[in-house]
Amino acid sequence: MFGGGARADSPVIEALMDAIDATGAGDFSATGTGNGDVFVDISKTRASFFANNYVVVDARITYDLGLLLNPDCPPYLQILQSDAAKSTSGARVRRSAENRVSTQRVAIAQPQLRYYMLQIRRNSPGESTAGPCALIQSIPWTLKVRLFASAPASTGFGFTTMHLPDGGDGEPSIAVDRWNGDTVYVSAPVGGPAVAGGNPAGVDFWRSLDAGGNFTHSQPSFSLNAIGGFDSHLAVARNGDVWQADLGAAAIYVGVSHDKGATWTGTTPPGVDADREWLATYTSPGASAPSKVVVSYHDINVDNLPYECLILSNGVGQPVCNPMITDPTALANAFGNTFIGNQVFGSDGVVYAIVASPGAPTGGAPAATRNIYLAKSADAVIFTNKLIYSAPLGNDVAALFPVIAIDDAGNLYAVWSERVAPYGPSSVKLSTSTDHGNTWSAPRTVSTNTSSAVLPWAVAGASGKVDIVYAGSSNPSTNDPTADWYMYMASIRSATGAPVTTLGRISPQPIRYGSICLSGLGCTTGGDDGRILLDFTMVDRDSNGLAHVSYANSGPEGPTDDPRRTYTDYARQTSGGSLAH
Repeated sequence: MFGGGARADSPVIEALMDAIDATGAGDFSATGTGNGDVFVDISKTRASFFANNYVVVDARITYDLGLLLNPDCPPYLQILQSDAAKSTSGARVRRSAENRVSTQRVAIAQPQLRYYMLQIRRNSPGESTAGPCALIQSIPWTLKVRLFASAPASTGFGFTTMHLPDGGDGEPSIAVDRWNGDTVYVSAPVGGPAVAGGNPAGVDFWRSLDAGGNFTHSQPSFSLNAIGGFDSHLAVARNGDVWQADLGAAAIYVGVSHDKGATWTGTTPPGVDADREWLATYTSPGASAPSKVVVSYHDINVDNLPYECLILSNGVGQPVCNPMITDPTALANAFGNTFIGNQVFGSDGVVYAIVASPGAPTGGAPAATRNIYLAKSADAVIFTNKLIYSAPLGNDVAALFPVIAIDDAGNLYAVWSERVAPYGPSSVKLSTSTDHGNTWSAPRTVSTNTSSAVLPWAVAGASGKVDIVYAGSSNPSTNDPTADWYMYMASIRSATGAPVTTLGRISPQPIRYGSICLSGLGCTTGGDDGRILLDFTMVDRDSNGLAHVSYANSGPEGPTDDPRRTYTDYARQTSGGSLAH
């Protein structure tokens, strides 16, 4: 697993970290210029310290940003697995390479090994979040390393949390079959093309037949999804059918299971040049099977606009795809740059989708993404649009993704993250409609307990009841490597009138140490780990109105087979307010 020694130009500095008990902590500091290797030895720490605590290794370098001619190209910091021989060829665990900051920080909880190597490196071409660095500079830095026991944060809600077995991916989807025994399904993309990574199919899929108590893992194959793995989404119909979408480079592969995810059948893949697909199903009153199944997507090559594919209508497969933006003003603003959110059906079969787009065209260059639109259709073919909200100048709503939910009375809830562009404070907003999307309330700030709040999702229940989850931090920037991010939930009652909101954490420990990149495909893959959570979290409800949440967790060191990966985490609400009547 290891081999080789330290680089000739980077003498190894040794840091012996020795935390002796539950209250003790090991600390180490060093200084240097240019490249540096620091060997972190935590093998002398008592085994009981690791057994009895949630242990974190936290390393930070600070430097004078003013010494850099190009502040987009600061030095970066990474942590590798190592061994007693001080190998520098172990697997990389985390990297911090944010631009325009004076601190880089990597941290891992629950370290799997007892030897690690910290590497400080001058930035090099391709390693910057802002693009290749034409000029590489060596500047002085100060390193501080800490080994400590992290106390769990109070949550405010009753949740049980777990790492799902096997796999481990970002942006997991969740669907609860609340009509047939509360079977819980979770899926997440493995990275595409799946076959290139040694996977037989493009999604990791988990199911729990006991309402979230225990999960089994598989990688279901359908259609040609061995070349999928780029995005995934789940939906459950009232009859228990499970629908799953797996994004490939040239199509969306859709599978359906009639036996709770045990076996799968592929359907005709809709959507050429597709990105970020979302499924939804509708069952007419009294029908024994779905009357409509739709998948929406964002076209990334032709016009960058959202499309809806009606893949099943009254039992007949119809892979017909039609534009979802039709209003002339919305079309002019949205052309070339949209963020497509999810979609939901009303009890009458009307489908509602949500889209974010630029505030105005600017001669071909995309403007700031400031507008939230509703796309509405009675037949999933012809759509009308309604402006839900336009953010003020200086703000944007591009913090991935806008979300729509519908309650049992037909009230609609639009949810998004709004920030001071590009990296300022952010908050989760909520707007409601009681007339099927014709008019919308002024937005309310939901995430009043954090300075940054991103990656929201929502589920509604009885009239006026909605739960919203999000990743939040006390740091007022997503571009801050020192930020600690937790999963939160806002439980809102009387949301369409005088709302009463209960806020609390879902995760007792951080799910991310560092920055969160919200640029989707624009995030670097060779530099900072800011997109490690990918692009959303998700929540659904069970037959009792309790929340079930899926999210990526990059706080701990990753699984043994790939320590750089996240865990796919699941949280089940066990007490607190219910969305039921």
